[in-house]
Amino acid sequence: MTSYNKSYRWQGGLTTVLSTKAATGAGTAVDVSQYRHVMVEVSSDGGGTADLTVKAQGALNDTEPTWTSAQSRTNFYDFLALDDMQNATILAGDTGLVFAAADDYRIFMVNVEGLKWLNFRVTAYVAGNVTVKVRGYNNQ
Repeated sequence: MTSYNKSYRWQGGLTTVLSTKAATGAGTAVDVSQYRHVMVEVSSDGGGTADLTVKAQGALNDTEPTWTSAQSRTNFYDFLALDDMQNATILAGDTGLVFAAADDYRIFMVNVEGLKWLNFRVTAYVAGNVTVKVRGYNNQ
């Protein structure tokens, strides 16, 4: 019988990246250089009207990129996949989490191994709002 010893330890409390965001735009980036994975809590407004798209963004740069500007050699970041804890599927980074005039409350894992920065961004907006909170983990 194989035995697994996965001793992931969370580091600190939940950090809010997007707080009731009701427009397109980026949140407050988190330095994730000391983490291996980040657990993400995403919640809509509760009014049944959320119609927006949220995407995770990550960067290797020592300097935080301008998240809402175009990707380039000098403003390098990428959209990251979200590992859905609800149904064990992966949401592609370029697709993100799409709310279609309905509420949702989800938990995701993001692999941030080797990254310096993690942020979340509302890339399409019609109605409602969204809150994103993160907690980093490592196996130290």
